[in-house]
Amino acid sequence: MTKKQIERSLGAALAVYPDSYLSYDDCETAQRKDGRDPDLWFMLEKHKLTRIDIYAPRHGHPASEIRSTMGIGLGTTEETVKLAFGKSLDVEPHADFDLLKVLEPAKQAGLIFETVDGKVDSFRSGLEPSIEYSEGCE
Repeated sequence: MTKKQIERSLGAALAVYPDSYLSYDDCETAQRKDGRDPDLWFMLEKHKLTRIDIYAPRHGHPASEIRSTMGIGLGTTEETVKLAFGKSLDVEPHADFDLLKVLEPAKQAGLIFETVDGKVDSFRSGLEPSIEYSEGCE
């Protein structure tokens, strides 16, 4: 999906950030120009959508109500994610957070939920290797 196709689907223009710390070379991040869903970010590599991120609110606006097809969103408990995805879920514990990964069998695409204090703090959906980048395009 290209930037134009995303904009058509959203019914809104995207603001692209090619010079931000989240972007490099053939990778850029974008979000809606109209300010709706300010914690929803799109990653485009070589002008094609490779990843979508949903972050916890950072500037006093309400949390995104975007959910996965399984109903998982910001604030969902880690236990609920584990129950929803069962054995297809891979849990990677870290010092301050856990990564809960669901990758399709061919490992070409998937979902990653980041949990803090037992609740989903952010999540992303995308293609490999983009979905594995820890900080934007890196």
